[in-house]
Amino acid sequence: MDVASALQPPNRRMYIMLSTTYGMMSNLDVNTEPLRWMGDVRFTLGALWEILKLQSYHASIAWLPAADQLQQPNAAAATLAVQNSSSAASKGSTNSHAGVLEPPVGSNAASEQSAEFVKAAVGEPAGAPGRTVSLQDFPAGPGLPLLKQLGPHLPAFVPQQPGTSSSSNGSSSVPLGWRVMHEPLQLWSLINPPYIAAQYRANPWGCLNSGHMNMMWVKGLKGMQGRLQALDVQVKAEQGLHGSCPCLEHETMRAMMFIPRDSNTYLQLDGEVVPSVPLYLEVHNGLIRVVINPAHPDEPAASFSRAAATARNVL
Repeated sequence: MDVASALQPPNRRMYIMLSTTYGMMSNLDVNTEPLRWMGDVRFTLGALWEILKLQSYHASIAWLPAADQLQQPNAAAATLAVQNSSSAASKGSTNSHAGVLEPPVGSNAASEQSAEFVKAAVGEPAGAPGRTVSLQDFPAGPGLPLLKQLGPHLPAFVPQQPGTSSSSNGSSSVPLGWRVMHEPLQLWSLINPPYIAAQYRANPWGCLNSGHMNMMWVKGLKGMQGRLQALDVQVKAEQGLHGSCPCLEHETMRAMMFIPRDSNTYLQLDGEVVPSVPLYLEVHNGLIRVVINPAHPDEPAASFSRAAATARNVL
């Protein structure tokens, strides 16, 4: 099964195998914690409340898709640069500072998390003040060859376009082949397995040993029509049919840099809230073994040995 290294400054390394969420999905989980006694009904109530609010959450993302998407990018990915450019020109300085980490919007996040936004907003690097953060600052583990593409120091900002520098000295950048997005998101999730609950097929494209995770997002919904579209996504997600919803966009991800820019939501890794500071991910193909039903309709039999998986993830 694939596992991803998750790095957060100044020196925290975690491992995830299920999901990363931000925006609507995180809010409906965290904000209904007091309703645990209701069972799974709390998620339904949380989803309905989030749909009624239909709020957007700011983030900047850079990611490296799977090899097949590099060769055949979908229409949404191909137009991201045009959308970002036209949005910046039309909106000026309102919520469209591509490549600039803005201070958080709202006030319900912890004050220490807000301080991280402020440091980044004035140009200080992620992590400890006065120094940049590199991969050597994190605990040893499986190799991170894809994140090494970002340069000797991990960027604290996502640039406007791939191939441009994200720092004033040009030491860190997002390479060509990566994709970037700066648009406000209403729903964003990164999921590995097909199911995140016994009866909830949130990732219909998922495979445990694909070598990538699947990133899904919804943005730009407005008014009553937008609320109905968001409801349609939530209803169809139970059976894994939400891939047909025109408002849902999907791409694969092998490595990623995620910069949260909104304090009205939470960043969750495998269901646990983590600080809203820059997050760097890289997927390790087949890093662990799990036991599944050999007749499982969505998971083929293991196609490689432990030795082969280890060879792919050496330093």
